[in-house]
Amino acid sequence: MVRMAMNNSSSIPLKSPDAESQFLGLKPMCPRDVHEPHRSATPLELLFDLVSVVAIAAAAAGLHHSIAEAHFLEGVLKYTAVFFAA
Repeated sequence: MVRMAMNNSSSIPLKSPDAESQFLGLKPMCPRDVHEPHRSATPLELLFDLVSVVAIAAAAAGLHHSIAEAHFLEGVLKYTAVFFAA
């Protein structure tokens, strides 16, 4: 049974946290407390950062290649798309 709760700040219905917690035995992710003392990054946060850095580095290499081959506009457009997507 899915219970619906109303958010006080808007009229968008929100599912209760336990509504779908039994789906494949998975629990919903909860945000971490930003005021937690000695808070460190989780492995998932570090993986996301690493993937972003590698994607931007690859786009920078592509930009360098595009400039060397006189395709400046194409290289800048692709680099900008990757930079702001990451």
